[in-house]
Amino acid sequence: ASYTIKVNKHTQTISFEKSIYPVVYAEKDNFISPVVSGAMTTVSYSISLSEGTAENAILIDSETGSLTINAVGEATITAIATSTELYESATASYLLSVSENASSTTPLVLSNFSFTSSEVVSITTNDTNVSIKAYKGNAGTNPGNYNNSIRLYQGSNDNYGGYITISANNGVKIKFVEIESSSQYTTTVASKVDSNAESVHESLANSSSYTVPGISETGADSVSIYCYGQSKSTRLEIAKITIRYE
Repeated sequence: ASYTIKVNKHTQTISFEKSIYPVVYAEKDNFISPVVSGAMTTVSYSISLSEGTAENAILIDSETGSLTINAVGEATITAIATSTELYESATASYLLSVSENASSTTPLVLSNFSFTSSEVVSITTNDTNVSIKAYKGNAGTNPGNYNNSIRLYQGSNDNYGGYITISANNGVKIKFVEIESSSQYTTTVASKVDSNAESVHESLANSSSYTVPGISETGADSVSIYCYGQSKSTRLEIAKITIRYE
């Protein structure tokens, strides 16, 4: 006789202290590169330059996360904690924004959502410059409000389910969007900036963040984020939304 023992890996949650780090170019030598916290395994770092940012404007040491700032621009820095026999992999990211002058723009951080479920839901932002709506999309269930989060339901046949759209008002431009998932689900997401092509699909673990790629230096009028989970265990539950606009 024989039997099999299955040992599940531990999850790990990593994070940076902030989701946006603004830097004035003249003060770049005083900037201390952020280091991720919470990792139980080896961490590596990668960089994705925003559209319009020169190739060598911002460089990164992939082992330490240390940054070298050579010019103004923006970049998304991503930390990846490797998968091992004991731990699942985990990711976290932040936006580095290097400008000539100090900006008075304060990120809009939204959480503790409260609304009544319907096919289209307007999410309260308390900021007339930004509006957010959650849509049923191709899901079978309307967006729901659970655990103070925005729950978007799964799609089917490889189609997206529910989604949210963030719109800029009063002439402002969206420069950065990040969502943080609740501890409830691991799913697959994609995003779309204005009328551009949809982004590649990315896995989003529970209690993790997703930064929308493809927002140009001039900003966007609208950003949509789609739930591509295909089962009830892969719904998207948004616990926090961080938006920066100018």
